[in-house]
Amino acid sequence: EKDSNPADFICEVAGGMVCGGGLDPNVSYGESHVKTPRELEKLFKSSSYYKPVTIDPNSSDSAMPKSPNNTWTQFKTLLSRGILTNKRNKAYRNSQIVKNIIVGILAGVIFYQQGSLNSSVWNTQTDFPESAGYNVVSILYFAILYSITGNLQAIPMLFQQKLMFVRERESGAYTTLPYWMCNSLVNLPLIIGTHILFTNLTYWLVGLPADPVTVAYMFLNTLFVNLISFYFSQLLAARCSSSQVALAVFPILFMFLSNFAGFTILLDNVQTQWKWAPYVSFPRWAYEGLVFVVFDQKKPENYHTLLEYFGFDDWKAMYSIYILAPYAVLVNLLVLWALMPAKSQVRFFKSKSEDKVVNGRGDQRSDSRSSSLAMNMESFANAGPPSSLASRPTSQHQGRPTDLPTSPLLERVENDTIPEDSEVEPTQPLLKSPLSGDLPIGNPEGRRGSWSVDDFKRNSENDTIP
Repeated sequence: EKDSNPADFICEVAGGMVCGGGLDPNVSYGESHVKTPRELEKLFKSSSYYKPVTIDPNSSDSAMPKSPNNTWTQFKTLLSRGILTNKRNKAYRNSQIVKNIIVGILAGVIFYQQGSLNSSVWNTQTDFPESAGYNVVSILYFAILYSITGNLQAIPMLFQQKLMFVRERESGAYTTLPYWMCNSLVNLPLIIGTHILFTNLTYWLVGLPADPVTVAYMFLNTLFVNLISFYFSQLLAARCSSSQVALAVFPILFMFLSNFAGFTILLDNVQTQWKWAPYVSFPRWAYEGLVFVVFDQKKPENYHTLLEYFGFDDWKAMYSIYILAPYAVLVNLLVLWALMPAKSQVRFFKSKSEDKVVNGRGDQRSDSRSSSLAMNMESFANAGPPSSLASRPTSQHQGRPTDLPTSPLLERVENDTIPEDSEVEPTQPLLKSPLSGDLPIGNPEGRRGSWSVDDFKRNSENDTIP
């Protein structure tokens, strides 16, 4: 496509997903067409980048191919690839820039010059905030909400990247740790750049205090909210089965966290069973810090009463930063955990005497009855005629004595009277069983897995059990 990264396109072609113009991926069409997977494989093997990956079959983690490059080399390669991908993804980049400009101007126009705080912010008669103070806490709450919901658009893109990551990791191209490190950094320039656009447009149009410290604090505070929300999007994209599921979970998480931020429900009015919720709500810590800094810097009349009303009176500006920074690190570590490959629940390994199977709980099966049954079935499938009947003449169907009781189905097989469209193959050897009638035992050499449901169904319909 026009805005796709050529390197990612080559990966899709090499995986057989795309071959340009509906061409056969196994046929070469010359230099004027997209290289087929076979041609790309030959070119890669002839280049200096090709390094064979050796897998030890006796290793416990041999199912996961290991990259021949170290973690630092993988990280540098993925970082340069991610930067180039974002640079060439003009559609997503332009949409993010335009979106932040439009929303910043719209919010600034709606609350135009409402943040001057030149009058009292508390009505002593009604014991309720004045419009001047309430408008400021409203625009600050809106800035928090937009910093969260602005990352909803990134979920489909993140989920698509996860699909490619899983495929490339399974093939041994790189491991999880360098990919996680790259994704933690490669999106920062776009997030920071668009956030600068939104905060600057909103801040100055609303007319909040023109103090450098307050401006920097609002930017840093809401940037942490933006990053935490983006890492939550990555977490959902990594753990959910589809982008639709992630898009459905994100609003639920957003509504829960934002309702306990202290604006829609005052902190003092939270019910007892939900007292824990404001402590895990990162929007609460960001919102509390913003309201305290803006009002404490301007110091309008009765602003202490307003802070007490929202429950933000006993607070310090840096408390919010001290909480939001570890919160961002914690959520990002959860992303790393979500990206880690799931351990296989079934493992096969060889012992000195025989092959053993480990069940889903990871312990060796010790049921003697199951083992005996499995051994009897294997012996039955591999056994030839009984020793007592070894001297008797046999029919053309090897493995079945001729003088055993026969059935109508068996006589039709031996006389080759089964129609051509019949489901029963005339050459299929049968053995009389006292439990299930004539049972097909497959290849005389003991090939397993040759029984089918239809074989048992036909035997039960056409034969009588003695």
